[in-house]
Amino acid sequence: MMEGLMSPQTETKASVGFKAGVKDYKLTYYTPDYETKDTDILAAFRVTPQPGVPPEEAGAAVAAESSTGTWTTVWTDGLTSLDRYKGRCYHIEPVAGEESNVFGFKALRALRLEDLRIPPAYVKTFQGPPHGIQVERDKLNKYGRPYWDVLLNLNWGYPLRITVEQFMNVSAVDLILPKMMRMLIPNHLCVGETVSYFVPKQFIKHRLKQVKSKGIT
Repeated sequence: MMEGLMSPQTETKASVGFKAGVKDYKLTYYTPDYETKDTDILAAFRVTPQPGVPPEEAGAAVAAESSTGTWTTVWTDGLTSLDRYKGRCYHIEPVAGEESNVFGFKALRALRLEDLRIPPAYVKTFQGPPHGIQVERDKLNKYGRPYWDVLLNLNWGYPLRITVEQFMNVSAVDLILPKMMRMLIPNHLCVGETVSYFVPKQFIKHRLKQVKSKGIT
């Protein structure tokens, strides 16, 4: 199944007005007549729809939720060309194979990104990272341990005990997580300043203050 973030060839008239109700993804995001361009970003997905869900609807759901399908409808929609930003499912091929990674779409039972084509103009805008993994390990003074470059994004509704347990679980398996809290650690701080400990002090202070104010135990 192919799905891409495309330039407009057909135009969605946002100025017609918004009508309440649930609409099928394929009405907006399935465009089998679309012809790809050299400037398009193309992505190939292996998709397993839920029983009773047509492949066109499943493919359109991937295109929608990868682009403008997550946008909230507001009055400024009339000023924005949705076709410029929306993804399109334009080609579907039946394939045989094992089920793979399961994503959170109700219309899908399994989904996996198979291939990606990025225009050369986009590639030229990325000059590569400023330094490699060895420099980051030197800054952290951490060696012989897995380095996992991800965020530990916690829900604010959790009690303090569960929040701390999340960090302790990371520490127990000896992982290094740079910038674990994106909302609490300033972006201008370098990796060596943010991962000198597993639980940032500013996070603990902020969390304890919130616990006291809301009476969370």
